[in-house]
Amino acid sequence: LDRNRVHRVIRDGQLEFVGGGWVQHDEALPSWQAIVQQVSEGHTWLLKNFGIRPTVAWQIDAAGHSDVTPSLFGLMGYEALVINRIHYRIKQQFKTSKHMEFFWKGAEVGGQVRPLLTHILAEHFSAPEGYDFESAGVRQVTNAKRRSDRLVKIMRERAAFYRTHHLMVPFGDDLRFLAADKQFTNMEKLIRYHCSYINYFIV
Repeated sequence: LDRNRVHRVIRDGQLEFVGGGWVQHDEALPSWQAIVQQVSEGHTWLLKNFGIRPTVAWQIDAAGHSDVTPSLFGLMGYEALVINRIHYRIKQQFKTSKHMEFFWKGAEVGGQVRPLLTHILAEHFSAPEGYDFESAGVRQVTNAKRRSDRLVKIMRERAAFYRTHHLMVPFGDDLRFLAADKQFTNMEKLIRYHCSYINYFIV
């Protein structure tokens, strides 16, 4: 990909950066100064090269979360946070009570408390089962209707955990999109089918 094409898809809203730090940091051990420094490093690079600054923090693989996270991220300019790894019993309780999105009011940082809109992924950050097209045993899409109907069923089940009308469903996982053509070719078939029958699929 050349830089102009990347700039175009960013400008057209087809590509969005989340998190944007140098790394996705651990939340237990690093000092707040180290966290600010690594996020600043990544954001400076993105601003210099693409003219953007991410507004959504992405901490889906941190092994637990710190109570300073929402205030610290709020002070860094993030408007929302996506997390994943919370205790399974707490996640189940949040699903039952539809608290998978909430304003997280954490600890004071620099004399301030900044509640941050927080979204918990319904499942792991991998694609829904049967839709990671790089995995062994996962069939490619040959019958878009059947595969779309099954995907919509999964989405309806997940939507029941949230109060809003929006559902985030990640596709991918660790070490995925190494064969990106498989992922995108099959996703495109599902997207085209969904768009053709959009009223039928309203979740």
